[in-house]
Amino acid sequence: MPDTKWFSDARDRLIKFYVQGNVAVASFYWYRTVVLPANAPLEKAKFYQQPLPLVVILVLEKKRLSG
Repeated sequence: MPDTKWFSDARDRLIKFYVQGNVAVASFYWYRTVVLPANAPLEKAKFYQQPLPLVVILVLEKKRLSG
């Protein structure tokens, strides 16, 4: 649908470090919000429901490059 806008944001962010700071675990909820134009027909607006948030977990490890 033209003029539809999507917004994303991360909420409840948490970062923890382990093993003397060489490993980090980051987690957050990823929310998407849809904003329809004011003149959107009701039958099409029903199709655009707010999606459920995603749970994102990242595990990061710091490694030194040898060389």
